Amino acid sequence: MLNISWKRVACALLFAVFLFISSWTFFEAINLAFQDRIDLYLGAFSVFSGAYVAFLFNQYQEREKESEELKKSLSLALYVVSAQLNVVANLKKRMDEYGHLNAFNMKPSLVIDYPDLRHDSSALSSVLMSNTPYLLGELNLEQQAFELVVAAEKRRSEFVINELQPKFEELGLKYGFVRLPGLEEKIGPRLFYTCVNEFQQLHLLAAETCTGLEKAFSNLREYAVREFPGHPFIKLKVAV
Repeated sequence: MLNISWKRVACALLFAVFLFISSWTFFEAINLAFQDRIDLYLGAFSVFSGAYVAFLFNQYQEREKESEELKKSLSLALYVVSAQLNVVANLKKRMDEYGHLNAFNMKPSLVIDYPDLRHDSSALSSVLMSNTPYLLGELNLEQQAFELVVAAEKRRSEFVINELQPKFEELGLKYGFVRLPGLEEKIGPRLFYTCVNEFQQLHLLAAETCTGLEKAFSNLREYAVREFPGHPFIKLKVAV
């Protein structure tokens, strides 16, 4: 539907009335025939109304284009949040399996930077003008939290590969089947507590990020459904 601004219509009508009165006075002054006046008015009205309808239609097309672009951007943003949550939730599940013992047994990951799982804030800039402008800030915060999880997992994996596993090989310990009793004395306090701290920090960060991403997805989908009722936006599904 055309979203007509009645203030603009009123201004256009007032301008038309002003032109009519001014032109009628002018025609009286030059003594123009009545029929000629009518012909001139009809011609001017046809030109003006045609131009105004074209203007409204162009505005309508622009709004439709912007609406479709926002719809696509919201769909993509929901996918990104959902994919980020799946990455973090799967990491947390692996870390939950054996508790603190997993710090020495969880295999290092081949961590990638997930370049496709980033938000395009400029495409969602219109959200700032809505009644929920905090959504964009929330997405940016959770994007940073996701990247912190990825960086922390990469740091832990590098530590395990470069320092912990070589020490285990030196001592004849098989990584993945380690037991805690006596381990601190065998590998030394530095490696022991670094491994524990890296694991605990990553586990805490993953848990907090899961909660934040779930909330961000819920808030963003609520906004998307409110703006575009009936559109089949994806629902949250964590594949763990």
